Amino acid sequence: MAEPHYPAASIDVERRRLFGDFSIGAAAALAAGTSLGSGTADAAMRSSIAGFLDAKSDFGARGDGEANDTRALQNAIDFGSANHRPIVVPLGVYRITKPLSAPSNTMLIGSSPGLGFGCRIEPYGCPALEVGGEKTSFHCYFENLMIWPKGPAPQHIVSIDNSYSVTFRNIRIHDAQQELKGGVVKLLGDRKAGGHGQCNGIIWDNLIVRNDTGQPPLALLAASGCGSHRFFTPCLENFAVLLQWNGGQLDLFAPYTERAGRYGIDCDVSPDDATAYLNTFGGFVNSAESGTGCAIRSTTAAFNSFGTQWGNVGTSGVSVYSVPPRPARFHGVSPNVSGRGKGQFTGSGDWLKGVSFPDASLRGAKAWKTSIAAGGRDTMTLRVAGVHAGIHWVRASMNCDTGGASLDAYVTQQDEVTVTARNPGRTAIDLDGTMLVDCGWPA
Repeated sequence: MAEPHYPAASIDVERRRLFGDFSIGAAAALAAGTSLGSGTADAAMRSSIAGFLDAKSDFGARGDGEANDTRALQNAIDFGSANHRPIVVPLGVYRITKPLSAPSNTMLIGSSPGLGFGCRIEPYGCPALEVGGEKTSFHCYFENLMIWPKGPAPQHIVSIDNSYSVTFRNIRIHDAQQELKGGVVKLLGDRKAGGHGQCNGIIWDNLIVRNDTGQPPLALLAASGCGSHRFFTPCLENFAVLLQWNGGQLDLFAPYTERAGRYGIDCDVSPDDATAYLNTFGGFVNSAESGTGCAIRSTTAAFNSFGTQWGNVGTSGVSVYSVPPRPARFHGVSPNVSGRGKGQFTGSGDWLKGVSFPDASLRGAKAWKTSIAAGGRDTMTLRVAGVHAGIHWVRASMNCDTGGASLDAYVTQQDEVTVTARNPGRTAIDLDGTMLVDCGWPA
């Protein structure tokens, strides 16, 4: 087999990096009064070059599912934080009885993908991980961790509060306890909502919160003032509510949800969070047959959906329970207003005033032949399924020469548009063609 070829420039860069790390390790060993030929010095140099520390070999974690690994894992986290060193958690099951606290510069990395079950943390009757709190946490990184709660249910499993520049990647939380009350994942910020300061620059890359049996109350809580969080391909499954949005600036890229007993996303923003917004980009938000994909309420703040599919056949995608001051905007989709089948956008009263579909339009056409005297006018009506008075704007045109006549259109009543043609000239105008109307939602 031919030897692989590496560009000379790449080899030089790697050589310089390794020699630099080697010199750092050697200097540390000499400062400790250890000869470079000793086993201790060799270990120091290897550790310096590799960069990573091992939760088992370096800190005594067992990972056998029986021993209590709380102290070993916390010692590893604290040492890594103080020395800016990443901690590897090898294959195993790590039982803990107190939540792991993550100070600034924590880097905790499982040695197998979090989507599998190779590196598993089992919190028994307690949360698994708490980032930030009274003291700010920043520059943290968590990757490839499976979290499987056991024992009595605590208030939450993972929380983040008063933090910035934190990344979670390939985190799976599986089979949460049925009595869990405060949400599996809790995003905190506002002191009135139990936080200590909003978060900023929090990345959630491939977060999975899944339950196989029963339906615990809540998967993900975004509390008032929780700050800015970006979710890439989040997967939330089988809870009464999958995302409770009470505040914060949330972006959801390609979300996937299913089997929500009540709501996929419940939009009930606290009036204390004036900067709250929620954006979804693509993806699929579904619920169980008994649930609703998204609940819009009078407190819903800036809500924008771009190409997200809401609901499925037989389920309600979006329901407007009360009209917010500013309509929730759905780009790239339109409601089923034809009356055929179950509408994916529903509500009560003037619910259509609570949503906007900037890219959608309703159209109608009707042949019209008339003669309008000088200074006179004439009207016609045509049916346009789904239009509502006080909601839709209407634009009218004809596929013939209008001879200078002006066309005004408005919704007379549901499903009906009236067009008025006025002749401002001094001679009669004959119209003979097809009247076309285009109706849409306010942007």
